[in-house]
Amino acid sequence: DLALRERQRLVPVVPVVVYHGRVRWRVPPRLSALVETPEALASFVPDYRYWLCDLTQYSDEDIRGGVLLRVGFLLLKYIFRDELPERYGEILSLFRELADSRTALEYLEVVLRYLSQTADKVSAEEMKETVEEILPEGGELMTTMAREWMEKGKQQGLREGIQQGLQQGIQQGIQQGMQQGMQQGMQQGMQQGIQQGMYDGLLAGIELGLELRFGSEGLYLLPEIARIQDVNVLRAVHLAIKSAQSPEDLRRIYQN
Repeated sequence: DLALRERQRLVPVVPVVVYHGRVRWRVPPRLSALVETPEALASFVPDYRYWLCDLTQYSDEDIRGGVLLRVGFLLLKYIFRDELPERYGEILSLFRELADSRTALEYLEVVLRYLSQTADKVSAEEMKETVEEILPEGGELMTTMAREWMEKGKQQGLREGIQQGLQQGIQQGIQQGMQQGMQQGMQQGMQQGIQQGMYDGLLAGIELGLELRFGSEGLYLLPEIARIQDVNVLRAVHLAIKSAQSPEDLRRIYQN
């Protein structure tokens, strides 16, 4: 609005696509080819030709500019490529050109987090050795990040433990139910046994999940959940344990 009042002109907008994927970019260069527009509206929809910056097609020498720009683009270029283990040290060494070591460490942390979450070809130990060689003051940063990665691994293990516990509880309950049904000697008994086994297994899995996920606070729900007779409701509860943020989230499932 201000631009229109002062200059009667709008600021031009140039669409740019930065690409660094594993496969070759084969998308048409005009936006109209990407948008399905009814013919009646076609004349009202802006159509631009975007500029494609395909980093996979640029040589390292072609990627110029400031340190941060070069580091960012070079990492994007190699992040999915087999050459990453040989090149990332050279890329990180560009941080030496920054006069302010504090600024270098701040941006180095961002880069290391990106590598740890995206690159599967470089280990944490390799990153640590490279950082200490390039920026000795980065050793403390790597120690801090290593602790965070360990905590992240513990959380992942906890989630996997909950899932495994739930599955084992259900399987055990089903087996017990089948055995009980066979002892009854009749098809009806078998079905009832399987149903009871599923119920017992779900309940056992829920108990384990509550304890792992919420500790003693979660176990306070167990007497309420044990009164639920509908297996489908129990199944919904045990599936929700993985994503529930609090015991109260689970209570809403069986109280609604």
